Amino acid sequence: MTSLDNLIYAKKITKDVIKVFFVFGLLCMAIRADENTNLEVNNAKNKKVYAIFNSHDSKKSTMGFEIGGIIKKKYVNITSVVKKGDILFELVNDVAKSKVDIAKAKYELAKKDYERYKKIKNVIDKAQFNKYKYAYLQSKANLELNQAMLEKTIIRAPYDGMITSTFYEDGDIVPAFSKVLKIQDSSEIILFLEFDEKYYNSVKVGDKFVYKVDEYKAQSNSSSPTKEYVNVGYISKVHPTIDTKTRKIKAQVRTTNIPDGLFGDGYIIINSKEQ
Repeated sequence: MTSLDNLIYAKKITKDVIKVFFVFGLLCMAIRADENTNLEVNNAKNKKVYAIFNSHDSKKSTMGFEIGGIIKKKYVNITSVVKKGDILFELVNDVAKSKVDIAKAKYELAKKDYERYKKIKNVIDKAQFNKYKYAYLQSKANLELNQAMLEKTIIRAPYDGMITSTFYEDGDIVPAFSKVLKIQDSSEIILFLEFDEKYYNSVKVGDKFVYKVDEYKAQSNSSSPTKEYVNVGYISKVHPTIDTKTRKIKAQVRTTNIPDGLFGDGYIIINSKEQ
């Protein structure tokens, strides 16, 4: 083989080697791009969105009387824990109670007459039977009316909860429709979250929220993915609007065992819905 042939052969080998390295380089770039894409997807799936929140009771009520009167008995004080239906305040209502007793006696008598004549209505005059039926229905309606009037002198707990404020004492004169007490249900707390508007389309109902409350630990969960934020909840509602002043979006998390009015912060874990 001549030196010219050797030169041509060497050039050919060099070109082949360059092609091999070029193809290998493209392959490496493709693999790296694919790895970066997967990494971006994984990061998006596990993105943590910072949020602050305030805690509020899910139920709060201000209660009073529909009618005016004098406080006969105050049954509760601030921090009293009550059950649904418990009597909280009562007006002087002796007259109302007497009217209920009289109406009840008339009702029981009319009911007995009606039931007795109902058994023989086919053998007596129809007008006579209707007279007893009317007396029974009228006494029943009168009893219900007097019972309703008596209930207007009593405030009962609308749900299980705790008394947070009272405004009158025994013997005080209470105007109609005035505030007498405040009650709240602490069995369920709502965390009102705020986070940056750029995550408007990212945060969804069901996403996990890991959080902490200053100097207060609510529901310790060692499986929390974020160190120190050991309380775990789930987004129950995302508000549809953005606050034009703060440029923040609001969301809600329902939880328990946290006092009303606390402040805290945490992270929403995007695409982390509870399975």
